[in-house]
Order: sequence, then structure tokens, then C-alpha cells
Amino acid sequence: MATSPSKTRSVPVKRKRSISSNYKTLIPGKVIQILVGVGNEVKEGQILLVFESMKMENEIKAHCDGTIKAIHVKEGETLDQGVLMLEFD
Repeated sequence: MATSPSKTRSVPVKRKRSISSNYKTLIPGKVIQILVGVGNEVKEGQILLVFESMKMENEIKAHCDGTIKAIHVKEGETLDQGVLMLEFD
């Protein structure tokens, strides 16, 4: 049985302007995959997690180089709008 390729798109996330950045959901959805761990160093544009909303998989990417400070969600978790997903320094 043939399967169609997964549709993905990048979604902007809210972040607090300070030394650290907090990534929050802009729309309700489900965490599909977490690709980083606490303490991981990441590069600008690196995918941090995959979030599904409205039948679309959305890649949440790092806005700059930094380190993952905390992860507040789990794979498979359904989230409302405005939920803190991760913290980034």
C-alpha cells in the first residue's frame, strides 16, 4: 500500500526576550517527537521538536545557537494554546 509523504511546515513560536527563551504553543496540538534533551547544544535552525496541529506536522526550530535548559512536555502529550514546551539559553 502506497503512503503519501508527510506534510510538514515551520510554525513560529512565542519566546520571551531575555537571556533565555521560552517556547510556547501558539495553537493546540500534540507533541509528536522531541529531538533534543536537556543540556544539548543546538544550532540556529535546528529542529527541536515536531508538533502536530490541524493534521499538519510542524517543526519547531531554534531561533539561534544555544543550550536546552528544560523540556516541559512529553512525546504524545496533547497541549492547549500557550503551554510552555521548552526553555532555551
